[in-house]
Amino acid sequence: MRENSSRNQGGLKYQKLYNWGRTLIMSGVLRNMDKFPSEHMLQNKFGYSRQTVRNALDRLEQDGLIARVKGSGTYVSYAPEKDKEERPRIGLILSYFSDYLFPQVYEGIESVLREEGYEISVSVTRNRLNDEALYLKGMLGRNVSGLIIEGTRSSFPNPNLRLYKEIRRRNIPTLFIHNHYQNETFDSVEMSDARAGYELTRILIQNGHTRIGGIFKYDEPFFRKKRHRLSQINHLFDRNILSLIMGIIHRIALRDHRLDKPLFILLLQVSLFTI
Repeated sequence: MRENSSRNQGGLKYQKLYNWGRTLIMSGVLRNMDKFPSEHMLQNKFGYSRQTVRNALDRLEQDGLIARVKGSGTYVSYAPEKDKEERPRIGLILSYFSDYLFPQVYEGIESVLREEGYEISVSVTRNRLNDEALYLKGMLGRNVSGLIIEGTRSSFPNPNLRLYKEIRRRNIPTLFIHNHYQNETFDSVEMSDARAGYELTRILIQNGHTRIGGIFKYDEPFFRKKRHRLSQINHLFDRNILSLIMGIIHRIALRDHRLDKPLFILLLQVSLFTI
């Protein structure tokens, strides 16, 4: 049983890595003759075994997407055929391509746009504001019919406001995904982390769990902002009043939900940080 489970996991990892590499190439993030990441780099990036990486690279080579050059490395060997008929183009700007969600996000967007008769141009900022500016200028120069953007360092003030004003001036339909800039009013599609955390905790409590912990991604700009809010609270409330409020919340939580201390501390932190 264990051996079968290991094989299934290896197959799944190989498929994920293959899909990731294929999407990078088919989307145009990596172009013909660009150098493809080495076996060693892929092992370090994904934490996969050498055999799993080799299996994925073998499949990409069989499909004609990469070519291995002895003593030099691995290169992209795919050049998309140009359509005889020029179709309207949508620009897609993402912050990362190494994320495990990248293939699913791209494939979902690309399949819908293709059905509607659009081409797609993909750019990846690697979360660098200078790169975002470069790609926005490029998209404006190509007269794209629309933009789908994942904001770069969305917690910080954005220095590319002039370009976003130009996008608005030209009435280019623009949609943000995953995040948005606080000082911009474009439509966005986002997941509410606070709501998701609440629903997950509620389900666990309903199923009788009381010792609940959490492991979360640490976003430095986000927590800096939250710490600033907490310092503001300390200025607004006398420490004794704040202690009284904490005690009341504590009693309500223990009485109504029968929560133990670890979960209460987690909920109290969320309450303070979201004021």
